[in-house]
Amino acid sequence: MSTKLGLVILCAGAIGAEQSARAAPGDPQPTDTREVPADPQPQAAGDPRPITNEATPLGDPNPRTYEAWEAAREREDKPERFSYAWTDPTLRSGIGVGVSAGGGIGGFTDRAMRDLMTNRVAGLGGVRVSLGTQIPIGIELSYIGMAGHINTIEGQENGTLVGTTFEGVVRYNILPHALVTPYVFAGLGWQHYGVWNMQVAQADTGLRSSDDVMSVPTGAGFMMHDPSGINLDLRGTYRTTTDSTLLREASGGYAALASWEASAQIGYEF
Repeated sequence: MSTKLGLVILCAGAIGAEQSARAAPGDPQPTDTREVPADPQPQAAGDPRPITNEATPLGDPNPRTYEAWEAAREREDKPERFSYAWTDPTLRSGIGVGVSAGGGIGGFTDRAMRDLMTNRVAGLGGVRVSLGTQIPIGIELSYIGMAGHINTIEGQENGTLVGTTFEGVVRYNILPHALVTPYVFAGLGWQHYGVWNMQVAQADTGLRSSDDVMSVPTGAGFMMHDPSGINLDLRGTYRTTTDSTLLREASGGYAALASWEASAQIGYEF
């Protein structure tokens, strides 16, 4: 009996030793089926391909720089400067959507209205929302405010003329995909003029306290685009208006409120 028990113990020991010999130190356990990922291969210097392993996070695939714009043109991802393509894949919006703000000066073309203004010109400022700044046809919605001191015919101070304009225009971009885009525009607007702190009665000056007119803005300008999204817009505008009753002239008629504007705005587009 003791001989048989000894043989069993001896066989069990031999089997255990054989299994231990098969497994080298440090080997994963048989039940662990997960694969150990290989170390990322180092990228050779000058390799233009992006590094995609987790050790090096990806940067912006389309950085907004002049170099990236030129590279995109070479790859034909960005339309050529003289192209009239209706989309630009390098822009997040695909067409150019922007908001800008700025100011300038303006004045009236009618002599009676010019003489009414103390300095013949007035300061103005406004904001603009643009859709389609980098395609052939775009749309703009604008608010413009103006203010200027006014005098009576005798030169007496007579308050401040304040103008408020809301307008929408259609814009034709002559070189929509160039860094500097010349354009022309035309549209329709509404203007309200009011006199603040008027000191001389209407009966003595022919000037009413307020008036509302429709306007037709037309003009031209150019926009300078920076790849970062910043843009600078310079333009000149002429506005004709419907009949006004703001200022009665000595002849018995009313002065026209047609006006001009020279302005600059800075903004951001995407």
